[in-house]
Amino acid sequence: MHIFGGFGIGRGPVYPGLPNGFFMATRDEQYGSKWYGEKVFWFALPSYRGRFLIRGRQLDGPNPVGFDGGRRPHDELRVEPYDSVGWTGQPYRSRGIPSSVRILAKGCYAFQIDGTTFSRIVVVSADVAN
Repeated sequence: MHIFGGFGIGRGPVYPGLPNGFFMATRDEQYGSKWYGEKVFWFALPSYRGRFLIRGRQLDGPNPVGFDGGRRPHDELRVEPYDSVGWTGQPYRSRGIPSSVRILAKGCYAFQIDGTTFSRIVVVSADVAN
């Protein structure tokens, strides 16, 4: 699925939108922590109106995935049915929310996206810019 010049990865109905389908994280300069991060837009199809929960972890290593937060990110991202931002060309009844997705090292990562009627796992390759 094409989202904002990037790609929505997975089977949906909720997709992480990543430029070029790849996750490239940069050093956390805002909080000065050991984390790297990239902004990810989570897009929900108009046909899905429920809440969803996103969690993640590194598949080829021991590291967690963090979302938003301060010096230490949150372990999960909860999105309620009313959570959304508006954008130009937004499909009717679609919704989406941006978040900072944060990692500690390059590698292979999985996002688990759970909704009221589905559970999906999306796997991405991630690198960090030094």
